[in-house]
Amino acid sequence: FGSSNGLYSYDGYQIKSYKHNPADSTSLSDSDIMRIYEDKAGTLWIGTVNGGLNKFDAKTGTFKAYRFAKNKPNSLRANAVVAILEDGQGNFWIGTSGKTGGLSKMDREKGIFYNYQKPEIPFNFYALDLQTDKNGNIW
Repeated sequence: FGSSNGLYSYDGYQIKSYKHNPADSTSLSDSDIMRIYEDKAGTLWIGTVNGGLNKFDAKTGTFKAYRFAKNKPNSLRANAVVAILEDGQGNFWIGTSGKTGGLSKMDREKGIFYNYQKPEIPFNFYALDLQTDKNGNIW
């Protein structure tokens, strides 16, 4: 489970915590958790308030962070990840919020993002949740 103070797992006997450690690039990128999502392959993805998206490696207990980078057009759209969805075709969608927020589709093999946002929208974008309908449309 996630909280504003880290990510926690419980195996029936003990609780293990994961938190951001600035000295460790494989730690959680931010201890303030917004979203937890398990994809069809069983990989755990963590959306944070300010640290972007994290992919958890259960074998090593480490994280790979994906963040917004101003001069990289194929980076995550913003660092506040509030929604994660894998659609029926295996596409991986990330909803972010804030000034640069919007909708991103992630190529998980390449670790890059294709970003969708109308530039004429003059306000902060918030994608609080993502769902698919029976026709495969994303809402």
